[in-house]
Amino acid sequence: MKIFTTAEMVERIDIAQKAEMIEPVQDIIVQRKSEGIVVLKDAMSTKHIGQWLPLSHTVLGAKWVLERKEIPFLRAVELIRQGRTVSCEYDGRPPVVYDSLDDLIHLYEIVEGKWYLED
Repeated sequence: MKIFTTAEMVERIDIAQKAEMIEPVQDIIVQRKSEGIVVLKDAMSTKHIGQWLPLSHTVLGAKWVLERKEIPFLRAVELIRQGRTVSCEYDGRPPVVYDSLDDLIHLYEIVEGKWYLED
């Protein structure tokens, strides 16, 4: 599980993907919408739920983890081109990680695999 600063999280979070704050406060969950990042759960207060993520001192200094998001194969290829890391799982085998289009992608991974954004 990779940990991100707020700036890194904002840069990397994909539309419909969720992120959870792990420091300094836990139990704050946000989700990226097409218009911005919205607070879904806030352990400190209910006043921000459903609102845009406020850039408070706590939020600016926070550490985040991104949820693992299943994506279509073509989106995985697009993300690899952008320098991102994706993985593929199929038949209960350990995930295969891809961060370059120089890596060999097998046809059965394209057809049968579940692709995930990793970073």
